[in-house]
Amino acid sequence: MADAERRVVGNAQPDFELGWSNYFKFYKNWDMSFSLRAVYGYEIFNTTKFDLWKSGMVARNQCLESALDEAALGLSDNPKLSSYYLERWQLYPFG
Repeated sequence: MADAERRVVGNAQPDFELGWSNYFKFYKNWDMSFSLRAVYGYEIFNTTKFDLWKSGMVARNQCLESALDEAALGLSDNPKLSSYYLERWQLYPFG
């Protein structure tokens, strides 16, 4: 069996992160605080899509809707590790 080509195709480290928190104190015992966080520009491997796209699960309808669409186009092979499941996140806020 020949060695498959291997190369780095993604970066899990974000391009930048942004955060802000604030605290307000009101009359007597009333206060309020909040914090916001956002991350921009990183790639993740979508393991949910990878696991739920298997052709055996498509036959039992225990899969993602996108797998049904691709199976209708004739794609019936089980998934293989590839950049197909790599997704770039542009902005993902956390609260």
